[in-house]
Amino acid sequence: MKKKYKKAIMKLNQLLLFSIIISLISFNSFTQELNDYFLEANLNLDSSDYSEAIENYTKVIEIDSTYVIAYYYRGLSKQRSKDYPGAIEDFKKVIELNPNFKRAYSRKGNIKNEIGNFSEAEVIFSKLLEVDPYDETAYLGRANSRVKLGKNTEALNDYNKVLEIYPEHKLVYYGRAHAKIALGDNKGALLDLNKAIEFDPLNTGNYINRGTLKSILGNEKEALKDFSLAIEIDSSLSIAYFNRANSKNRLRDNLGAIEDYTKALSIDPKYSNAYRNRGLSKIRLGKYEEGCLDLKNTAKLGNENVSKLIEKYCR
Repeated sequence: MKKKYKKAIMKLNQLLLFSIIISLISFNSFTQELNDYFLEANLNLDSSDYSEAIENYTKVIEIDSTYVIAYYYRGLSKQRSKDYPGAIEDFKKVIELNPNFKRAYSRKGNIKNEIGNFSEAEVIFSKLLEVDPYDETAYLGRANSRVKLGKNTEALNDYNKVLEIYPEHKLVYYGRAHAKIALGDNKGALLDLNKAIEFDPLNTGNYINRGTLKSILGNEKEALKDFSLAIEIDSSLSIAYFNRANSKNRLRDNLGAIEDYTKALSIDPKYSNAYRNRGLSKIRLGKYEEGCLDLKNTAKLGNENVSKLIEKYCR
């Protein structure tokens, strides 16, 4: 009886050992498959093959639905391929699985800013600051949201907080300049735009904004230089030609202004204000017929504010 009992125990132990071995083999196979898909997805992402990356990250998630980093990188792939709703859902899942995953908050908030949901973005960045009160990307993202929402004092405080945490942050000055302009601090805004250009000398937006600010401050010759610098960097910017033409108009260079308005219209034929202002420049030179044609083209493009000018000059 004892021998039979011992044999039964040995048989049971053998079966248990066999089951463990099979389980380990299955687990290793399972893990290897997951790793293979994950590595392939990373290669796809690095080579900007986002559709393949999404497909492979999805296979990883099908194997392990709690694999946080796969959701994050799939969300990043969707963000880069402009699938913003899909990306938001993936970043939302990341936060659900790991509420302390800071980059998911940042990505989600930046998408909300990009698609114009500034109120939602502000909330997301505020939640990130609950996770980490010293996250400079959260202060920067929330500041950008608040500028768009007209909360310029709060935005200014957030931009200043970024610089307290990270004094050499390059992206603060452009946004902070906008907040200062809205708050009437034009000279402070000018200093910020100078700093923004120092950090990023090829950013045309900084030159256009600084030129516009100099024009507001009455320094048209310096404004003209900034618009010209923007055009040197990128000659396809209709707004740079338009603004430079406006400065030339104020400096009584009507011929130069007409030339720049014409260039702006060659880039953007539906630029109604360029037609309007070119028409007025021509009228100042006594070219009423040509000027009135431009004013009428402005009206055709839906600019209703030109009707009084047509009545005045085009009888």
